[in-house]
Amino acid sequence: MVTSPDPSCPGQPLVGLSGATKLYGPTVAIWRVDLWVFRGDAVGIVGGNGSGKTTLLRVVAGVLDLDAGLRRVADESALARPRIALLGHRTGLYGDLSLRENLRLVALASHSRAGWRDEVLARLDLHEVADLRVSTLSAGTRRRAGLARALVSDPDLLIADEPFSSVDARHAEAMADAMRSWHASGGSLLVAGHDAATLLPVCVRLHRLSGGRLVSAVDSAAHTGRCSA
Repeated sequence: MVTSPDPSCPGQPLVGLSGATKLYGPTVAIWRVDLWVFRGDAVGIVGGNGSGKTTLLRVVAGVLDLDAGLRRVADESALARPRIALLGHRTGLYGDLSLRENLRLVALASHSRAGWRDEVLARLDLHEVADLRVSTLSAGTRRRAGLARALVSDPDLLIADEPFSSVDARHAEAMADAMRSWHASGGSLLVAGHDAATLLPVCVRLHRLSGGRLVSAVDSAAHTGRCSA
C-alpha cells in the first residue's frame, strides 16, 4: 500500500518512502519503511550499529535502489526535482586538493550564492585549514569539511549520517549551530545518530530504527513546537 504524507505536518512533501525494503542477500537492511520528509522539516533517525541507518539514508538520497516499495519525490520532472546533499561516512572531498579548492568546485557546480562558501567556512571554524590539502586534515576536521561541502551545494535536503562522529564537543556544537541556522533559513534535514540526545538539538521529529524497521517515534514537539510523526 502506498502511504500518503501526514497532513498535520507543516510544509509540502519533499521526498518519501512507502513500504521501502532493501536486502543484501539474506540480510534485511530495511524492511517496509514508511517515511516522509517535508520542505522545512528536520527529521532524526535514532539507531545503533547495524540498525539500517546508513542504508535508509542512502535510499532516501537515491543512491541505492529498493528491492520492494517506492521512493517518491515532490516533483518527478528533472528541472523541479529536489536537490539532495548526502554527508555519509566519506566526505566526498578530493584529498589532493585544498578544502577551499574543493568548495570552489562545489560552488561552481551548484551555482550557490556569492559569499555563501566563506560564510560556511566561518560558521564551521574552518578558515584556518581552508588552504590545507584535505588528506592532511584530522578525522574530526574532515567531518566538518564534509558538512561544509554539503552546505555549500545549497541543497533542498541535507542528509547526514552520524555527522558528529570523531568531532570534539566544541566543534560538534559549531556543526549543530550551522545545521540549525541552515534549517531556519528553509532547508530540510534528515540526520542519523546513535542517540536522541545528539539529534534533539538539530531535529524536529525523531524516529527510532531497529533491525531495519521504524519501531517508534520520539515526540520532540515539547522541545520545538513542531509536529511529531
